[in-house]
Amino acid sequence: MGRARSHRRPPHLTPWHADAAWVAARVRQAWELRAPLRACSTDAYRWVYGEGDGLPAIVVDLYGAYAAVRRYAAGTAALLPWLIKALHEIAPLKGIIERGADDDRRLHLLWVRSRRVTWWSRNTG
Repeated sequence: MGRARSHRRPPHLTPWHADAAWVAARVRQAWELRAPLRACSTDAYRWVYGEGDGLPAIVVDLYGAYAAVRRYAAGTAALLPWLIKALHEIAPLKGIIERGADDDRRLHLLWVRSRRVTWWSRNTG
């Protein structure tokens, strides 16, 4: 038997470049997917489930009007400004924090309504 050959690259090998619009689309899709949770008056749930929502190594939990971001890979730091922008544009948030790793109990305030905070840290332990 012969093998079929193609000069086209499979989609999973096609190079892509993340940008603000790409991140915003993933965050908006996750927001819309979880609309049934909000309809049940739930205000605390996982908004972004990493790979399942197209944002590997990133999870976002929603607690009322506050979002808590957790990154599991150093390479996701480049996406953080776009993620912050998307989160507060899509949802009526009062603030966004970043949680540290399991052995790092610090919280980092990333964004507060009415102003952009560049860096703030509070040791919670």
